[in-house]
Amino acid sequence: MKFLATLFCAAIMVGAPVQAQEEPEAKTGSRLQAEPEPMKTNPKSYNSDESRRIAKKFGNCLFERRKGQSINLLSVSDYWAIDYDNLGDAGHLLSNRILMEQCLGRVGRPGISGIGMRVSDIAIRSSLTEAAYLDVYGDMDDPITIDPDAPEFLPNRFYVEGPTLENARAAASMSDCVVYQAPAKAHAIVHTQPASREERAAIKDIVPALGNCIPAGKQMKLDIESIRAFVAEGLWARSYYGPKLNKSEGTN
Repeated sequence: MKFLATLFCAAIMVGAPVQAQEEPEAKTGSRLQAEPEPMKTNPKSYNSDESRRIAKKFGNCLFERRKGQSINLLSVSDYWAIDYDNLGDAGHLLSNRILMEQCLGRVGRPGISGIGMRVSDIAIRSSLTEAAYLDVYGDMDDPITIDPDAPEFLPNRFYVEGPTLENARAAASMSDCVVYQAPAKAHAIVHTQPASREERAAIKDIVPALGNCIPAGKQMKLDIESIRAFVAEGLWARSYYGPKLNKSEGTN
C-alpha cells in the first residue's frame, strides 16, 4: 500500500557517509543492503537534514496516536517486509490516510503549500522503531542493559518469509550485534536530533562497534541515516524480544 499526502518532504538521505571497514570474525548473513525504500518526493522541497528531522517527528506522531497498532505492526514485520496476512488491527494504521496526513501536516514546515508525497509501508514501519524504543527508554531513563548471558543475536525475532528474508536476517544480525556490543552508545544516538552535532558525535562513538559487526571479508560504506536505522532496529528488537526471550527461558 502507498498513499499520496500533500506535504513537502525530500527523500531521506545523508550526503557524508561514515565508513567502517574492519574485517572481524564472521557473523551471520551473507548479504546486507543498507536501507529499505525511504519516503519519496520532490528533492527540492527539503534538504536531507530537515527531511530526517521530519521523519523522526512523523514516527513519533504516529506512535503517540496509535501505540497499540504501532507495536502490532512492528511485531509482524522485519527490517525489509511486513506480514500483511497477520496484521490484524495494525492494518488500520497503514490504511488510515487521515491520520497519516495529520501527522505529516503536524511536522511539516508552516506556510508552505504541499506537493505529492509517497510513503511506503516499510518506510512507515521504519519510522516507528525509534519511537517504540523511546517510549520504554525515554529521556530520563538509563540506557537499555543487556545481561552478559543474553544471546548476541535474538533467536525469537519475527521474520517475513519470502524474497527479502536473507536481507532481513542480515540486517537483524548487524542491528543485534551493534546494540549488544554498545547498548549505551546506541541509546545515545536515538536520543539525539537527526543532523545535529550531538548525532554526529554519537555516530562517531559507535563506529568501532559497528566495524566489529561487519561480516568478515566485506567492506561497507554506511551513511548516518543507515547507521541510525540499524541502531534503532536493534534497540527496539532488544527491548521487545529480549524480555520475551527471558520469560520463555524461565518456563523451561
